[in-house]
Amino acid sequence: MTAMDRFWFLLAAYGAIWVLMASFLMRLGRRHRALERELRDLESRLPPRPEL
Repeated sequence: MTAMDRFWFLLAAYGAIWVLMASFLMRLGRRHRALERELRDLESRLPPRPEL
């Protein structure tokens, strides 16, 4: 295996890691937005809190 072959393998692995990290963060963001929507929905179902 030549040095150039190793270099392309390194770039491919580096790119794959960035793609996986970006997809994980996008999925995490979607789940976070879904949880925020569910929390707002649940809060809207609660009766109003009395003022102290």
